[in-house]
Amino acid sequence: MKHSRPLTHDERKAAEAAYRGRPFDVSWSQAARAVYDGILTARGYAVDAFDGGRVNREAAKEFETPETVFTEAMGPVLSSGNPGEGEPATARHVPSRQEAIEAGLLVDVTKKAKRIGFNVAVGITKSLWDRNITKSLDLDPHEWDLRVRDMLLAVRLRMAGSATSGPWVEVPVVFPSTQGEESPQVFSIYALFHKDPVAEDCVTLIHPNEFSSIMGSPSETEENPSFDSL
Repeated sequence: MKHSRPLTHDERKAAEAAYRGRPFDVSWSQAARAVYDGILTARGYAVDAFDGGRVNREAAKEFETPETVFTEAMGPVLSSGNPGEGEPATARHVPSRQEAIEAGLLVDVTKKAKRIGFNVAVGITKSLWDRNITKSLDLDPHEWDLRVRDMLLAVRLRMAGSATSGPWVEVPVVFPSTQGEESPQVFSIYALFHKDPVAEDCVTLIHPNEFSSIMGSPSETEENPSFDSL
């Protein structure tokens, strides 16, 4: 099992920029560029999608995961300019966690998470939800709740036993076997610790296919965000 590794300051900034639809800062490192390009590619954007403030919507349509909420919600909006300038500036709308939930692209499990010790908002991407929580149509909603609980407990146990802190962690999850299955289901997910655009700390549980792009980039320890607040 791969262990979480801390990202450098540049890599964290690049990851945040990629998720929020911001252009890459040329002062960042090449490793940060790899992180930025990898996230855009995984989300279905061309690597230059945000150059000049434009979004490659055709590429985004080919990547149908919960992160697609950014494609539809990231239209330009007007915001105030810097104080004293007196002129409006064009900015991109940063989609919030709540917008993703309302769009049906993120499943909010915060209430369940708080019952087992989480102190922040927790969501499961629709991709992970469909592939692992409700994949079997034979399961009733009660079984879905049990799977959510097992997944959240796995995240808590993984973080408690992790020797390193960082913005993400790989989590092995085990679901008990159900009728017609010979053995338990064992699979990995990723837990991403980040700030919502409205400044709320939160955790998003992600399918490996959604987060594989930032695996493998070299990094160093430097003022890393952590899961300590959970």
